[in-house]
Amino acid sequence: MSDSPIKNPSSGHEAALSAEAGPGSQHTDNSPPGIRVPETRVNGQRLADMVGAASDLLESHSHIVNALNVFPVPDGDTGTNMSLTMRAVAAAAREQASTGPEGGVGDVARAMARRALMEARGNSGVILSQFFRGISEGFDGLTSFGPADLAKALTAATERSYGGVGEPVEGTMLTVIAAAADQARVSASAGMTVPDALEAVCERARETVAATQAMLPVLAEAGVVDAGGFGVQLILRGMTLQLAGEQVEGVEVPVPGGAVVDSNVALRSAFLDQADHGGFGFCTQILVDVTGAEVAGPDLGDVRLAVGRLASSVVVVGDAELVKIHAHTAEPDELIAYAESLGLVIDSSAQDMDEQETAFSAGHRTVTRTVGNISLVAMASGNGLIALFTDLGTFEVIDGGRTKNPSVKDIAEAIERAPTRDVIVLPNDNNVVPAARQAADLSGKNVGIVPTVSIQQGVAAALALNSEADLDSNTAAMVSAVAAVRSGEVTIASRDVTLDGITTVTGAFIGILDGTLVASGPGLSAVLDGLIRESGAGDDDLITLFRGKPVAEPDAAREMARLVDQFDGVEFELVDGGQPHYHYLLSIE
Repeated sequence: MSDSPIKNPSSGHEAALSAEAGPGSQHTDNSPPGIRVPETRVNGQRLADMVGAASDLLESHSHIVNALNVFPVPDGDTGTNMSLTMRAVAAAAREQASTGPEGGVGDVARAMARRALMEARGNSGVILSQFFRGISEGFDGLTSFGPADLAKALTAATERSYGGVGEPVEGTMLTVIAAAADQARVSASAGMTVPDALEAVCERARETVAATQAMLPVLAEAGVVDAGGFGVQLILRGMTLQLAGEQVEGVEVPVPGGAVVDSNVALRSAFLDQADHGGFGFCTQILVDVTGAEVAGPDLGDVRLAVGRLASSVVVVGDAELVKIHAHTAEPDELIAYAESLGLVIDSSAQDMDEQETAFSAGHRTVTRTVGNISLVAMASGNGLIALFTDLGTFEVIDGGRTKNPSVKDIAEAIERAPTRDVIVLPNDNNVVPAARQAADLSGKNVGIVPTVSIQQGVAAALALNSEADLDSNTAAMVSAVAAVRSGEVTIASRDVTLDGITTVTGAFIGILDGTLVASGPGLSAVLDGLIRESGAGDDDLITLFRGKPVAEPDAAREMARLVDQFDGVEFELVDGGQPHYHYLLSIE
């Protein structure tokens, strides 16, 4: 179902609403004079149902909202964060509405706001918690709401949402919330019913989401609309559909101003290249119980300023009992220490946004191209490695591998997306091979699994792909190419261990050759040398080094020059892999 406006939104809605007389009720139809027609209003149970539908619609579209998320506000997955926050809000609404007479809209909204503050995830979730705090203030003391109450609540929601952000930016979900409130005021002044008013609010939200790309340079550069704004649109649409007596299950809401297929948003490559130069730090969230502080309910403006001196992307919200802090910082411990000065820290988290950036860029660099009659699907993590597989003609690169294994479902869906009947899968990790085989069994396509257990083997296999050959011939050629490659890895030991006669300690560099520990020591260069010597590489052999994320580009260039001098006769090649955790991957041929 499309997200187009319902042509006759008031038709048939009255039976789904409570017909309570409210202040401001007036004679609005052609009934005989003297007969008072009650204003159609929405009660607490219906509000809970509306919020539940909004949560369901947002959750079913969360993968699309995630795909729209852009840097430099990486902050996790916008769709996931908003969806988890909404799920908690919907649960609180249902619980409160089930209490009977005390389940009026004021009580339901208060319960939603409280739970939203406790469960808010990420920047978008925290702003959403303030949205519901404003709704609670607008509905305070009401058993039901009408159009004027809705306008008041959305206006308060706008003020709270903007007020919680250290540096509000237009072109974000804040702008969409403000536009929705403005339309609600216009609709109330025009004498619309609640269903009509909400329908108009939804359309205004859709138009505003479409306009965000022109408002915010980073969105224009990426070629998308604001993710959080689209999330707000989905919430309003879900509420409107439920009020109209329609189901949200199976409803597909298109992204304004652009198409999204299988959650793959075509971000512009120039934007992705710029986003790859990370350094984002940690997305830090802290929940503080301030009831035991000397002065209950600290001034949130002062807290916001103090956090702003330590971090960026600051959002500080709360009340006299709880304060929630969201910020991006390179030193989360400093932020947590400050929070402890406010009261008791009851929850905190710090997510590495540089790792999020890798996953983000990888996900948006997914390509839809084929080589001849065969589509290649591969697993890889790291922007450089993903770009390499793409250049070699891979149809789709699934972000995953060592330490982050994709599921059977992930692989099966990639196989089904491939436009050809014949598909070859490169697992590129020993732990992924079983999942790849299971995914192949589930498919009705002709699927060949080349059991590559390393990225290095995967690259060799991809290089052997022949667009003129059939599936069996290609699979055999790839298996043969893999056998000619030895795989080396240099990383840091995560624990003390003795393996294969080599003893290492936590924090030491280790060298692994074809799955066997062959070198260990405190210096990266010495371990790299030991690994190459153990490989037996000699004259006319080629060693390709894939530089990982832990190694700076200038350091890799110096290491490369040293290796050329150290190993006479061996040819070296340096490739920017960008893989997490592993300083270098070595392909030895």
